[in-house]
Amino acid sequence: GLLPRGWLRAEGGGDLGRCVLPLPLMELVPLYGPISREIASYSAPVGLYFDLYDVTLAREARAIVEEMAAYLKAEGASCCIEGHADRAEPADFAERRAQAVAAEFIKLGVNAQNIQKLARNAMCPLSRHAAPNRRVEVYLVE
Repeated sequence: GLLPRGWLRAEGGGDLGRCVLPLPLMELVPLYGPISREIASYSAPVGLYFDLYDVTLAREARAIVEEMAAYLKAEGASCCIEGHADRAEPADFAERRAQAVAAEFIKLGVNAQNIQKLARNAMCPLSRHAAPNRRVEVYLVE
């Protein structure tokens, strides 16, 4: 199912059946910023989106990454960068997208020790449309 940003995400699973554990999320959400026409056409929130079959940051995402990096540096905060992909894309795209954002954060001065990366692939769709699911989300971690 779809999950509104900033709510709880159900995690779990295993060989003996599904065990679900709700985890609170502290997403670093941009309140404003540039967004592509394609993403805007689906009424998706401002965020870090990628073009189809692409793992490089979209032009619109760069300004958002710079603001996020400035915040992480100023606060000395740690983050988890979650890469996502739509169902039609190769499995490694989610990981490569998370890596692209991590590399940009490091280039902008965020301490690499404060960055975790996680690939979600197509497990947590934001929309029934493919474009908003090609994204990276950044969460604050303790």
